[in-house]
Amino acid sequence: MPSIIYLRDPKELITALNLGEKGTSDLLRSMDYFDYAGGIIIPEKTASDKLRSFPRELSDVLLGLGHLHEGHIHFRSGRYYLNFSQNNNTDAIRVLIPEYIQEMSDAIERVRESNHEDDSLETRMLGLSILDHKKHYSMCILSAMFYHMLQDEVSIDIYQRAKGICIDDINNFYHYLITGNLIGQGRISDDILKEFRHSIKFPPATPPSTFKTEGEPSARKVIIREMDHPMQITLFSGEVLSEESNDPIDFIVNPLNGALEIGYALKTIFSISGKDKVRDVFLVKYSKYADAAERAISLRPFVPVQLVEETDMLLGKRLVIIDDNVFTGETLDDLRKMCMAYSSQVEIAAVERLTDKPTKRAINFDDLDFKPISKLRYIERVVEYIKTHNLEK
Repeated sequence: MPSIIYLRDPKELITALNLGEKGTSDLLRSMDYFDYAGGIIIPEKTASDKLRSFPRELSDVLLGLGHLHEGHIHFRSGRYYLNFSQNNNTDAIRVLIPEYIQEMSDAIERVRESNHEDDSLETRMLGLSILDHKKHYSMCILSAMFYHMLQDEVSIDIYQRAKGICIDDINNFYHYLITGNLIGQGRISDDILKEFRHSIKFPPATPPSTFKTEGEPSARKVIIREMDHPMQITLFSGEVLSEESNDPIDFIVNPLNGALEIGYALKTIFSISGKDKVRDVFLVKYSKYADAAERAISLRPFVPVQLVEETDMLLGKRLVIIDDNVFTGETLDDLRKMCMAYSSQVEIAAVERLTDKPTKRAINFDDLDFKPISKLRYIERVVEYIKTHNLEK
């Protein structure tokens, strides 16, 4: 299996978050409960022992999320990777995601009710797996809605509320991961679900990339986010704090789909650490397949018309572009050029880098303002990991 290589000692990075001795110790131990793909993994016997003490309704939900493989239960299985079971059947996904959101919302409330009975780390990680699914599904809705708005209109009120729900679910997840405390989860309304079920266009199949021989089906592009490993994001936040001055970042600019979670997660983690580090997040639906002339001018082609005036907020601000990973660096290079039209304070970063060396790089490792974790992988290797563990079933 491909491995994650931390360019600095994880303890050093977590210590930079200023969580106290117990918080640092718990977060370090939490690393053992994440598999390569970023999902919760717990030994079968440990999970079975803990689940016996859970309310029946809650243990049933958790068993439905998990997949047993070589003595461990992986809690990102077919339920999380919807595209592998549904392929490009977007109609099925439109139905399943709202159903799963409601199920996870109810389960989170049961976690809240039973949270005082067992405060062990293993119990927290079991509960965290439910929050992991909930934030994933809410991000799927937001990502699809943002893409749709590049072509057609959506009620701004519905979009802003969907974004707020997504942010709430990310906040809730990272608070529970780091502190063991649940805060308010996102509450999705019927009108948002109706919009998703009946009106939202899904992204089309993507053109071939430098490391793919054929395009990805539309459902996969909606569901898969390349950087959704919570511990990698958390360690990266420690990297930013340990190398950075106390100057705030006005906007983290995140290109969708892969980087959707990063900016909001960092904002939450820094807040838990007592740092007002990130003031806001700006989303763009960047595509390197867009016309070259468009890519050289501004961010406007990659922001929905209904939101394009928000680009004025970037003027003269400190901007940090953070992508999920860096391969050739083409995305970061293009986005940096576009952001320079708004501000002279533009920095670039990536949470991880791919160690495979292409013949040409637009951005070199030393060009990055914050150094990423190194990971031996392509997105296809994640797909293969899921398939070899039978998680698509």
